[in-house]
Amino acid sequence: MEEVNGRIEAEKVADERAAAERTAENIPAAVSGGYTGNDPSPAVDVNEAEVNKAEVNKTKAHKTEVKKTEVNETEVNKSGSSGEDRINIAREEKTITEEKENIVPGEQITPEIEPDKGPEAADDEAEKERIRSEARRSAFVEEVVSWVKSFVIMFIFALFLTQFIIINAVIPSGSMEDTIMTHDRLIGSRFSYWFSEPQRGDIVIFHYPVDEHRIYIKRIIGLPGETVRIKDAKIYIDDSPEPLNEGYLKEKWVEKNTDFTFEVPEDSYFMLGDNRNWSEDARYWAQNAMEEGLADTWEEAVDYSFVRKKKILGKAIFTYFRKFRILQHGEWYE
Repeated sequence: MEEVNGRIEAEKVADERAAAERTAENIPAAVSGGYTGNDPSPAVDVNEAEVNKAEVNKTKAHKTEVKKTEVNETEVNKSGSSGEDRINIAREEKTITEEKENIVPGEQITPEIEPDKGPEAADDEAEKERIRSEARRSAFVEEVVSWVKSFVIMFIFALFLTQFIIINAVIPSGSMEDTIMTHDRLIGSRFSYWFSEPQRGDIVIFHYPVDEHRIYIKRIIGLPGETVRIKDAKIYIDDSPEPLNEGYLKEKWVEKNTDFTFEVPEDSYFMLGDNRNWSEDARYWAQNAMEEGLADTWEEAVDYSFVRKKKILGKAIFTYFRKFRILQHGEWYE
């Protein structure tokens, strides 16, 4: 571009120089043609002065134009190679830019080195890391709290179930065999007697009268106000001539099987085990009370032979280990 401008300037100077030459050639004709007076001296003097002045101006203009032409030509010569170099550099930069934009995948690119961000950037990065660390710690704490809440809720729910709804018991002895076996696990219902009374033949879980910290499981034989007589391995209720049909007994009853009479108090129940030869039931409790020093006389000790309704925890429903079975209640036959 600078080369083109130099050429245009040189051509302009040449045109101006040619115009100046044409003007100088026409001046004598104009001067000689303009004289019309009779006195030649003044006219010649004026014209010659004007001619001389024009010649001087022409010479000065010529020198100036020549100088400008030389200067312009020098600048053109100087700028010519410089302009070409700049054009070539611009073309090379454009080519490099296009090559960078069209990089083939897989070619190795030298990563740009980030300038040093200084201490403020380092502080910002440390602050961000601290915030991320606190967020992770907060998420962990929330997760732990969630698990603890879930555990507490399940624990409270299980406690509520075992205290008010169900009984989960393990049978330690064989006093109820073959109905309930030793080491069986069973579930009992605490609400079975909320709206009804216990019935003869129900298998119930209750506090042992001699030591209420111990939990027993037996079958109800006598109801409140009844008289229970045991004679010759048979049980008679009140004055009934017919004994109870006890098809649930494990074997022939031979231990403590005769000459017992129990008057069941109101709001109390008389309990015996199904395995009568191995069951520590109501037949033994008065004697145990005497031995424990809970009673001074036999009359006082007999009161420990019965279970009050408020001491009954619930009704046994089924066993789930080692064998699942629905427990049968009431009198039944072989």
